[in-house]
Amino acid sequence: MEIRDVVEQIDIVDYISQYLEVERRSENEYVALCPFHDENTPSFTITRSKGLYYCFGCGARGDVADFEVLYNHVSLREAVKRLKAYAGITEGVSLPSTHLAAVQALKKYAPRKEQKNVCEPHKILGENVMEQYEWRPEKFQSWLDEGIPLDQMKRFGYRYDALSNRIVHPIRLPDGRIFSICGRTLDPDFKEKKLRKYTYLVKLGALDTLFGLYENREAILRKKEVILFEGAKSVLKAAGYGFDNCCAVLTSHINPYQTKILLQLGVRIVIAFDEEVDPRQDGEIKKLKRFCRVDWVRNRDNLLGEKMAPVDNGAEVWNELYQRRERLS
Repeated sequence: MEIRDVVEQIDIVDYISQYLEVERRSENEYVALCPFHDENTPSFTITRSKGLYYCFGCGARGDVADFEVLYNHVSLREAVKRLKAYAGITEGVSLPSTHLAAVQALKKYAPRKEQKNVCEPHKILGENVMEQYEWRPEKFQSWLDEGIPLDQMKRFGYRYDALSNRIVHPIRLPDGRIFSICGRTLDPDFKEKKLRKYTYLVKLGALDTLFGLYENREAILRKKEVILFEGAKSVLKAAGYGFDNCCAVLTSHINPYQTKILLQLGVRIVIAFDEEVDPRQDGEIKKLKRFCRVDWVRNRDNLLGEKMAPVDNGAEVWNELYQRRERLS
């Protein structure tokens, strides 16, 4: 196996999202603030179909292996080792001298920026940080129309930010402490206006938490099962259907920090990611299967539309999908 075989098995957007706050710009293009030079406007572009990134600001470019080398300041050999672990690959990989020389050149001439340790402790915000926002149920109408219960929005701390016209909610560590606030725009024309769909008061960093774990821990332990969605809205919808043992990973994959949290819970895991995501390709899920039971809510009969979450088509469809979940082997 060669390096390119490893690289081709990894979604570059999902991988880089472990380290950067990535925003979708188009069907195939994502942007972020470049980690290799200081900037205030995102110029770091990731093209999913090509598996490449390029920064228009400093010229940094490459594939996922190059990113691992430059971002974490490791050798190519160590980068490949990490990529293999992420993708669940056990086969040996040869390191051709041509690729090694190219990566070393990138590492030598890439712009330098002191990197923060992604595992550094979060700066904790006070519980009263949410008091700056308003409880305005009339502003939640579009969400209520989707089937999200108002009482669940209140339970999870949702509020309205009049200054940015966003629905906001706290992001908590597993012990309940708030370390950031997520805002989701209510402007239907946000793409045309080049507004960010999501904003964060504080960058999420390592994302060593699960949305909903603090609120739903008791039910999760009682039922000995946790249902994992991608987005926070799905957790709220599921609660409206009577499922109070749910969490969200806040992206389309599980990271190593979340794997540790899940193993500590010691319960059955049910993966309920969006329709287009295949959890069998997730390296962390492959690890989880070695230690606990992992089930998959799979859309075998096309009960969901493109890019839908399993809870997006109503309680009846969700219940059918959940009842027909299958074990990942």
